[in-house]
Amino acid sequence: MGRSQTETKALLKAIEKRRKAGRANFGTIDLLPSGRLRARFRGPDGKRHSAPHTFDTLVDADHYLLTIRQQITTGTWLSPAEQQRAERVAAVSGTNANALFEDYLEEGDLKQGTIDLYQYQWHRFIEPGIGAQAVAELTATDVADWRAQLPPGSRQREQTEDLLRAVLGLAIERRLINFNPAARTRRKRKGRNTRAKARDTILLTPAEVAALAKAMPPERSFAVLISAWCGLRQGEMFALRRNDLTIKHNDDGHISATTVSVTRSVVRSKQPDGTILAFEDDPKSDAGIRRVAIPPHILGDLDDHLDRFAQTSEDGLVFPNTSGGYLHPSTLYGEQPGTKRPDTRRTNPSKGSGFYRARAAIGQPNLTWHALRHHAVTRAVYAGATQAELLERYGHSSIASSAIYQHADQGRDHQIANAMSQLALREPD
Repeated sequence: MGRSQTETKALLKAIEKRRKAGRANFGTIDLLPSGRLRARFRGPDGKRHSAPHTFDTLVDADHYLLTIRQQITTGTWLSPAEQQRAERVAAVSGTNANALFEDYLEEGDLKQGTIDLYQYQWHRFIEPGIGAQAVAELTATDVADWRAQLPPGSRQREQTEDLLRAVLGLAIERRLINFNPAARTRRKRKGRNTRAKARDTILLTPAEVAALAKAMPPERSFAVLISAWCGLRQGEMFALRRNDLTIKHNDDGHISATTVSVTRSVVRSKQPDGTILAFEDDPKSDAGIRRVAIPPHILGDLDDHLDRFAQTSEDGLVFPNTSGGYLHPSTLYGEQPGTKRPDTRRTNPSKGSGFYRARAAIGQPNLTWHALRHHAVTRAVYAGATQAELLERYGHSSIASSAIYQHADQGRDHQIANAMSQLALREPD
């Protein structure tokens, strides 16, 4: 700060007078070249300490030293190292898992659908109890007790446990705790890494796929075929638009070859007001962005679907709902056969509709839509696709380490599609 020579001389004189007072004053005060004052003192630890900041006036510096002297006299003074430890203890004791969860969402590169899932799992299973506990006080026993109260259903339990473990991992990174109380050393049971249940892995024959498509409502029939032969995920199929299809026609005007560009997926997010917002996002992974050739034996079905049910604009949805928006999974699945409706005018149970009714019609009441993707991959293997070609065609991130040493030829995709059609047409019903 700027001081006049007169002010500086007066200040130096006051500092010197204070110094000569000796024991009557605690600590020392010096005038720095900047014009500000530095206060220093010797603590009970025998070390000399400086104030964390400088002062403008001698009165302020004296007041700081007086405060420090009172702390030393009453035994409440802490050295800088002790102060840091105290602040760390306070931070640790005041940090619970719920606060870390919010940071985990903000710092993670997560898709909106993943965020929605994590928020649902956290608020339902973690937040009310174990989430409110200070992470420094959490023990493995606390986590075990919490785990024992989770609802049955291995997949949901595993996901929720994994989420808690990941959030507490953030506490380790921040040095709030030294070990993760949610870590488990028990071996995973055999087969746990198989995410799909047995009912998800029903392998249909080509004849069953055709029968399933026929049993669906006409506007949903091709949804079965493109899922079962091209392996599109539900969200990818719902986002499919006309301009995602590269179509070649033969001389008589019929479709001779078609490639699907998979670049988007429809996801749904619950808004603060409780409404569900559907929007397009990137596919499940970077590998999900791909081009897939449609097997020739279903091109006639594609032609018919585009003429009758797809939106007509260039960017129109291939599988719109009745109001022109994105198709919803519940619409695709329909109603379970045997459902008793609350409408008193109907005394008989429902015959079902949509995919629920179609799967029952072909004798596969436990079939899931995802099983159609299993069918697509399996038939491609039968057609001779290599692991690298499977990675490219179906958007998998990995199959096996050997895939690293193989390379997919884009031209082979059409050969695979043709071979799949030939196998389908040759196989008996």
